Amino acid sequence: MKNKPSNIDNILEVFDKVLSSTPILIFALDSDGYFTFSRGSRLQQLGLENSQKPGSHYSDVYTTNPTMMEHIQRALNGQEFECQTQINGHFFHVYYRQTNNNQVVGIALDEAELISTREEKDKLFNQLLIAYEISREGMWSWNLRTNTIEYNRRWREIFEYTGSEPSNQLEYFTNRVHPDDLPQVWQSVEQAVQQGTTFEHQYQILTPSGTKVLQDRGRVVYWDLEGEPLYMTGSVNDITEQFNAQKQLEQKASTDELTGLSNRFGSLQAWDQWKNQKSENFKAVFALIDFDHFQPLNHVLGYNIGNRILNHFAHQLQQSLPTNVHIARIGGDEFLVMAPNFSLSTLESLLRKFSDTFLTSFQEDLIGAKLQFSCGFSKHPKDGDDFITLFRRAEAALHEAKKSGRNCFRRFDIEFENATSKRYALINKLQTALEHQQLYYQLQPQFNIVHSRFSGAEVLIRWHDHELGLISPVDFIPLAEQSQLITPITYWLIDKVLSDIRSLNQKLKTSLKYSINIPAQFLYEQDLITWIQNRFNHYKIHPKQICFEVTESQLIADSSTQWLSNIECLRQLGIEFAVDDFGTGYSNLSQLKKLDFNLLKIDKSFIDALTDKDDKTGHALVKAMIGLAQTLKLDLIAEGVESPNQVIWLEALGCQVFQGYYFSPPLNTEEFLSLVIETNSH
Repeated sequence: MKNKPSNIDNILEVFDKVLSSTPILIFALDSDGYFTFSRGSRLQQLGLENSQKPGSHYSDVYTTNPTMMEHIQRALNGQEFECQTQINGHFFHVYYRQTNNNQVVGIALDEAELISTREEKDKLFNQLLIAYEISREGMWSWNLRTNTIEYNRRWREIFEYTGSEPSNQLEYFTNRVHPDDLPQVWQSVEQAVQQGTTFEHQYQILTPSGTKVLQDRGRVVYWDLEGEPLYMTGSVNDITEQFNAQKQLEQKASTDELTGLSNRFGSLQAWDQWKNQKSENFKAVFALIDFDHFQPLNHVLGYNIGNRILNHFAHQLQQSLPTNVHIARIGGDEFLVMAPNFSLSTLESLLRKFSDTFLTSFQEDLIGAKLQFSCGFSKHPKDGDDFITLFRRAEAALHEAKKSGRNCFRRFDIEFENATSKRYALINKLQTALEHQQLYYQLQPQFNIVHSRFSGAEVLIRWHDHELGLISPVDFIPLAEQSQLITPITYWLIDKVLSDIRSLNQKLKTSLKYSINIPAQFLYEQDLITWIQNRFNHYKIHPKQICFEVTESQLIADSSTQWLSNIECLRQLGIEFAVDDFGTGYSNLSQLKKLDFNLLKIDKSFIDALTDKDDKTGHALVKAMIGLAQTLKLDLIAEGVESPNQVIWLEALGCQVFQGYYFSPPLNTEEFLSLVIETNSH
């Protein structure tokens, strides 16, 4: 037994007045089959009591009447139907329907006492609709012969009829229906009339307060003696609020929050619509656009300026392209342009022109920002028929544009996809290698020729894959940087090296210096200083044993306040910093002075020039770099030293520390330990 509150208690007085003088019986059950309501003057004949006590289950009431039990079960299952049944010697015509809250409402007519004249039937239907105030639905009954509508109060409220409108006239209903929806409304109604089925549809209506969206359903419930439909009845619900909420969710799901453009999901929807409507000659072009070096720009100018750039770009791109072109922000600084019925050359020409105007307009807005972007193209149907394929191939072309020096456009070629597939496969392998600790490092010894001893080593990360073998850092380090794996790899490497240094210190009885290459991304990490302090304390290593190497190109590209601040904090801990590959880029001497670097490393490409006696320029450059280091009072290491002549020449110019195969190849920690013990003990 259950006790569930009825949603109709507040109108029982209305029901009693209407039902006490008519051969109508009305009852309601909840979704589990328990009676919640019953009213009418003929209830005893139906086997019920007036105000059927809540909690009575229909199976208990109709234990001896399997037909009635079957009918109620059908109604509980969601069927809307009418039937005739005999109970206690009385014949009833019963109409069952299910409300939106899954209650079942039954209306029974005692046929023995029902006067069958048309006028009285009309009156009866009016009474029925009044009784249907038990639900918050708008109830209606349409006389198909007179084209008049009877309704309850809720129906009139939904349509917002004024007092002067004779809303029982069909034309006042059709005048409310939105013109765009009226044809489909009539089509579904006419089909239900002809087939004797239930119609259900959504449509818009125009009311004094604005447009509403309704859910309407109904069916023919009475026919005349010739079998012609006489009455159609049904219910209507105002679902405007739910409809608008759903629309907002759909819009939010398909819209980029920052720019207001479509996002990837919205682009997929747009493509599907085009594809469904396309003709045999349909063609389209995908263009994937990505800024060059946008992340450093974000760090230098700040994310607020970065967002301004993206919004400005989105607005200018919309202004520069035809309105039928779909533009989306896919994520970060990446944008997608889909152009239906465009040739690739036409879209490329428009984007090249836009590139020039965008750079000009933006530089007037924000001083000193150097903005360039690369673009990759794919076209339908040559490069693919579905969204995913065309997007992936535009992405492959974009990657080739980046590899080609950036600030350029590339059209898809099948060879790009092969390279991209290999690239993604290698990235997946690299992530697996990191997760399963399959990476390792070697130590490249650094020899101090003045003291004739090894003074330290550079940490060189290595990767040996069980299928591909040894993979060069030249191949996997750029992938790690592009896929954002470089930061977790750097965390792992620092922790591993510090752990091993503790063991090396114990065995060597002395402290050497170890250099670790640090990517620019790592220096933006939150809580970086705290983490590094924690690692030094944990392994009981003094920070002066570590030197972080930053390449000259990173030094130039990344110079934000946060980047500089973290470097200064690390230096205060005792960590030294070296400029790696010095001379390979545009040397920013002001940065060297600002950051107060401790060490310069001359790149191997300059050391190689020393073997060529005719390369006067190479000799002069090395000499100048050594002189610069001495002037700035910086330590100096020559990388890639492979011959005695290079050592002699460099030593004569004042270089004291060397790194290269002439002294030792990269070694594992045990080999390095043996070499240092053997050499430094003499």
